[in-house]
Amino acid sequence: MLLASIISLGVLGLIFGGGLAYASRRFAVEVDPRIAEVEEVLPGANCAACGCVSDTRA
Repeated sequence: MLLASIISLGVLGLIFGGGLAYASRRFAVEVDPRIAEVEEVLPGANCAACGCVSDTRA
Protein backbone atom coordinates (compact mmCIF):
# COMPACT_ATOMS: atom_id res chain seq x y z
CA MET A 1 0.00 0.00 0.00
CA LEU A 2 2.82 2.40 0.83
CA LEU A 3 4.64 1.61 -2.40
CA ALA A 4 1.50 2.27 -4.46
CA SER A 5 1.01 5.70 -2.90
CA ILE A 6 4.67 6.59 -3.46
CA ILE A 7 4.46 5.54 -7.09
CA SER A 8 1.18 7.37 -7.66
CA LEU A 9 2.55 10.59 -6.13
CA GLY A 10 5.67 10.25 -8.26
CA VAL A 11 3.60 9.80 -11.41
CA LEU A 12 1.41 12.78 -10.52
CA GLY A 13 4.54 14.85 -9.90
CA LEU A 14 5.92 13.92 -13.30
CA ILE A 15 2.61 14.70 -15.04
CA PHE A 16 2.22 18.09 -13.36
CA GLY A 17 5.91 18.89 -13.85
CA GLY A 18 5.63 18.09 -17.54
CA GLY A 19 2.52 20.25 -17.77
CA LEU A 20 4.32 23.17 -16.16
CA ALA A 21 7.31 22.73 -18.47
CA TYR A 22 5.02 22.69 -21.49
CA ALA A 23 3.12 25.76 -20.28
CA SER A 24 6.32 27.70 -19.65
CA ARG A 25 7.47 27.07 -23.21
CA ARG A 26 4.05 27.55 -24.79
CA PHE A 27 3.27 30.83 -23.02
CA ALA A 28 6.79 32.27 -22.91
CA VAL A 29 7.05 36.05 -23.21
CA GLU A 30 9.91 37.47 -25.21
CA VAL A 31 11.79 40.26 -23.45
CA ASP A 32 12.24 43.53 -25.29
CA PRO A 33 16.01 44.26 -25.48
CA ARG A 34 15.31 47.95 -24.93
CA ILE A 35 14.16 47.19 -21.40
CA ALA A 36 17.56 45.76 -20.50
CA GLU A 37 19.27 48.83 -21.96
CA VAL A 38 17.12 51.18 -19.87
CA GLU A 39 17.64 49.13 -16.69
CA GLU A 40 21.42 49.37 -17.17
CA VAL A 41 21.18 53.17 -17.15
CA LEU A 42 18.95 53.36 -14.05
CA PRO A 43 20.58 53.20 -10.61
CA GLY A 44 18.57 50.15 -9.53
CA ALA A 45 18.34 50.92 -5.83
CA ASN A 46 15.69 52.49 -3.64
CA CYS A 47 18.14 54.38 -1.49
CA ALA A 48 16.31 57.75 -1.36
CA ALA A 49 19.51 59.47 -2.45
CA CYS A 50 17.47 61.85 -4.58
CA GLY A 51 15.61 63.10 -1.52
CA CYS A 52 12.30 61.54 -2.49
CA VAL A 53 11.33 59.19 0.31
CA SER A 54 8.18 57.25 -0.41
CA ASP A 55 7.10 55.78 2.88
CA THR A 56 3.63 55.67 4.37
CA ARG A 57 4.21 57.65 7.56
CA ALA A 58 1.37 60.06 8.26
